[in-house]
Amino acid sequence: MLTWILPSPACPKHTICTAFLSEIETRYSQECVGRDYIDGLSMEFKDWRFNIRCSNTEPLIRLNVEAYQNADLCQGKTSEILSIVDKYLVGV
Repeated sequence: MLTWILPSPACPKHTICTAFLSEIETRYSQECVGRDYIDGLSMEFKDWRFNIRCSNTEPLIRLNVEAYQNADLCQGKTSEILSIVDKYLVGV
């Protein structure tokens, strides 16, 4: 599990989370084979899956990425998703 920390508990967390979750969902929608919104955004694909959510109690973004017997794929997808999130945290 990778936990990404928001820069400040006073930042407009809800607005930031909504924006990057929307971009992530749009980016991965075409290749997605399963999607769930129960605890943030969960998307499943042929060879990997992820869940990303903003904590309601801490200034954290939680990202879990799993790939089926492929560490390189897992690391690559983690980097892709974090690059999207990072765009929304610049200057916050």
